[in-house]
Amino acid sequence: MRSATLKRYSSSDEGTFGKLAIDTGLVLFTAELPWRDNARLRSCIPPGRYQCDFRHSEKFGDCYHVEGVAVPWHPSWRTAILIHAGNWAGDTQLVNPATGKRYLSDLRGCIAVGTDVGNIKGQAAVKNSADALRQLAEAFARAPFELTIV
Repeated sequence: MRSATLKRYSSSDEGTFGKLAIDTGLVLFTAELPWRDNARLRSCIPPGRYQCDFRHSEKFGDCYHVEGVAVPWHPSWRTAILIHAGNWAGDTQLVNPATGKRYLSDLRGCIAVGTDVGNIKGQAAVKNSADALRQLAEAFARAPFELTIV
């Protein structure tokens, strides 16, 4: 099975950012919510190995679905974790001191991909996300892959 490794390199209230290295040599950037103890709709998912399947989402279009995200303290799973297009991954319950407004987020537990990381509207974000998602789908020919998050 094909594979990719996501190495997270920073996390703050603005989001969790990383690099996604695909077995073809393609490298993309990622944005996820800050770590909030794996809380549903508020946190990035825990490090681990996950199967990803290509699917169509009514809301996000073609994207990857991340399977098997366990909730350790509850006999259930987090569902609807996707890899989709998006820019921001901030904690929307907190105020961004740079703007005086709540942090922006396009995510509710998912992973956004981009071709670069930068600042959009006063907040850290991934850029060119739709293009990055297309590159990801093409790199795997829309086939399943194993994602390792460290």
